[in-house]
Amino acid sequence: MKRLFICLTCFLFLVSCSGKTDRIYPTDNAYHFKTDSQYTWFVQGQSRNFAEAEDGYYFSLMVNGYSYLFFTEKETMQTVPVCNKPNCLHYEEMDEERIELCDARFSGLSLENGVVFYSNGRLYIITDNNKGSDRFGLTEVSKDGSSRKELFTFPDPSVPCNVAIHRGKLYAAISKFDENQNSTFGIWAYSLDRPNKEPELIYQNTSENIDYITDVKLFGNYLYFSKPNPVVLGGYWHYQVDLNTKEVN
Repeated sequence: MKRLFICLTCFLFLVSCSGKTDRIYPTDNAYHFKTDSQYTWFVQGQSRNFAEAEDGYYFSLMVNGYSYLFFTEKETMQTVPVCNKPNCLHYEEMDEERIELCDARFSGLSLENGVVFYSNGRLYIITDNNKGSDRFGLTEVSKDGSSRKELFTFPDPSVPCNVAIHRGKLYAAISKFDENQNSTFGIWAYSLDRPNKEPELIYQNTSENIDYITDVKLFGNYLYFSKPNPVVLGGYWHYQVDLNTKEVN
């Protein structure tokens, strides 16, 4: 019995230290602020630059030709760059070498319009920080901007604008190409807890004359999106996907 207790204790210790256990997420068909996708108004076809946290709002902005992340506190409505480094001038810095040292500074065209998410106490930003690559990736950022961790890159070199984070996953409407350059267009779910895991295909487009999906949103156990109706000029088809069964309506 003593040996069994020791083995069980060691196992629990190793699991807790590995950091590979998934967080617990809601499973009901309701909205939970901490983990669920936020619907903030933004123009379709452009990236979203705004996310709400418990105590304020994060947003990206181009200043003096560079992209910076800002935070506005709810109580005081005071806005500051997301950088706590002493003596940092942030967006007022003119020295090219010191500009890169600001924690609020993010490189890449992805933040000209902004791709910012907040979920489970963490910030997530789409950037092109992959050195030597033309692919964009998802970076996990601490609330004060002091630490960054690149989770994964997207297969499509274009910026994924139609994306949403919901209950531990990032849902993205993108194209994937095989070795013969044949494309598969659809919606994939990337795990935030296990970024090395292969993304899960949620929906695959079967219409040859439709080449994009827009307006990706999530609520509870369902994903919603739209795609153009080739028969009606300016018209759209609207879809609902059950995330548990993958049934499409």
